[in-house]
Amino acid sequence: MAPVKRKRSSNNSVSALQAQATKAKTIAKRAQAKQQCLLAQEECAEAACQELDWQSSQARKSVLQTEEQDEIEDDPNAGDDNDLEEVHHRNTRKRLRASRDQILDLEARDDTIGLDEEEEGEGEGEDSDGALEARIRAELNAEVGILKAHYAKKLKSNIAGPTFEASTPTVLHSKLPQARSSTLISCSPATPILPRSLPVMTPISSTPTRTSHHHSSKPRMLDQTPVTRAVVKTANCIFRVYVATDNGFPTEDEIAAHARASFKRACKDLKQNDILMRFEADAAYAATEAKIVAARPSQIRSELKSKVQNAVAGHFRLHGLSKAMLEAKIAALLHEHAYVFQNPDKHQGFFRHPIFNEIFGAQWLRKRGEATGEYAAAFNPVPLPTLALIATAIECALRDYVKGFKETRRSFNKFSGDSYRGSYESHLLTLRRQEKKHPQLILKL
Repeated sequence: MAPVKRKRSSNNSVSALQAQATKAKTIAKRAQAKQQCLLAQEECAEAACQELDWQSSQARKSVLQTEEQDEIEDDPNAGDDNDLEEVHHRNTRKRLRASRDQILDLEARDDTIGLDEEEEGEGEGEDSDGALEARIRAELNAEVGILKAHYAKKLKSNIAGPTFEASTPTVLHSKLPQARSSTLISCSPATPILPRSLPVMTPISSTPTRTSHHHSSKPRMLDQTPVTRAVVKTANCIFRVYVATDNGFPTEDEIAAHARASFKRACKDLKQNDILMRFEADAAYAATEAKIVAARPSQIRSELKSKVQNAVAGHFRLHGLSKAMLEAKIAALLHEHAYVFQNPDKHQGFFRHPIFNEIFGAQWLRKRGEATGEYAAAFNPVPLPTLALIATAIECALRDYVKGFKETRRSFNKFSGDSYRGSYESHLLTLRRQEKKHPQLILKL
């Protein structure tokens, strides 16, 4: 039977320890709540004091003038009341801090009291602590009220401000020489003086565009209305697909015709009949929108050349060559269009050089590229004009190195129709001949 009693006594001791731990947690939570309450009250009191200090200083800065300061300096008793109020303010703050310390001491004493003593006199201790805490809170509230009244009184006394008296007028004499009377022009109200030049009044256009401070005659997308801008974006995409898959170097007449046709097709695709009617009826509006769309050929050629310029040096191993070796390398690549072959030295792999895949993906398979959206079918399979345009861009990029170094001036080698339309047509003719002779070979490109 002895082992059974020991087991029961051990269970009782464990339960007693658990009860003591629970009571200790309860006391700790109560002390933490008291401390948070005290800190919140103290922060509220300090915030009120700071707010009143700020209001008082702002009122003092706005109303005090030189005359009032002189009067305060002349009267030796003028600042006595203010000094007494400041002393009272400091004493009040000290009492607030003392009250806070007193509550903190009370909480520390509660934490050090034994658990057994709390079980015996728990009710009495809670009553005494609650009364003391209520008294201290009442004192804090009273002190905060005194501080608010004190600063409200100071603020009210400073709002009145100084008084001003009317001063006698004084005559100001100019140090400049007297103006000559002969240069004055006398005129009557019936004949007003007009400026030398008047601005020329321009007629208001019927084009539905936004007001812009841009002084250039070139139309911009930012100046268009939201509906017109949406139509122009679609028309730009249609025209870019035409340039990439049909004609990389259109003439001026072809650009004007296809720009208008692309805008009309965009209106039909977006079901904007009102915009289409205005485009057909308003010549000024049609000219503005067609001019914006007509800039697409030069834009797509500029993008293509920039991408090829970044790729040719790596694909054709142009880095680290001397001037003479680079000149010879470029001459060999340009001879009989050797750069289009997978092996330029042996002319093997017609239009199978890896640079074609890289440039096509970077230009038309990128995010929001024409070959990934609504017009993807136009690029599958890859049209022959697209391959010819890439080959012409490669030739243009290689010609930047003909002097034995890379020429960076844009005016030196422009990727324009005047310079490269013949090369483009030559590539396109060669591809179409190979298509007739070896159709399966062209399909694999």
